[in-house]
Amino acid sequence: MDDESYDVIICAFVFAHLNNPAKAFEEFRRALRKEGRLFVSFENKLWHVVAAGLCERYEEAIALLSSKSPVIRPYDSLPSIRVYSTAEIQELCGGHEFRVRFFTGMRHLTSYQEPLKNISTTEAEKLLLYTPKAQELENLIMESGELLCLARHIFVCCESADVIHHSTVAFGNDARMYSKMGR
Repeated sequence: MDDESYDVIICAFVFAHLNNPAKAFEEFRRALRKEGRLFVSFENKLWHVVAAGLCERYEEAIALLSSKSPVIRPYDSLPSIRVYSTAEIQELCGGHEFRVRFFTGMRHLTSYQEPLKNISTTEAEKLLLYTPKAQELENLIMESGELLCLARHIFVCCESADVIHHSTVAFGNDARMYSKMGR
């Protein structure tokens, strides 16, 4: 890739698997034009904390909270993954001269189906997760930036830190408003 040759870079479902996430951000910085946008998704550390708590794996939940960008193995059949908090994402972005424009969540309530299937819940409780009301609740959660911890993945829009804007970081529904305004 040539230096400053891209207007937009999209990197989805990759950072959970990188050994050196800083190196990826160095490449993004090099390849992205000054006015360009970077869209990246991260595995949400807080989602895994809540999932561990729901499964009564409290020591695991506490260990996740006290670790910085920990590498975990949530599923026996899949490789380990790295998980991030919003503060860690902002630090990673800021350390490479990017400013976070917005965070939003992806896969909220229904993503809890995976760990719930493996614990002793009743069939009725399992079925509730597949109802239209469960989907409606998930949509409401997605609209609330305050409930970002319930998102399985965090989707982030970044831009160069030297691009001047007079707004703050947006979360949830505010992020969708941002994208509709074409900024």
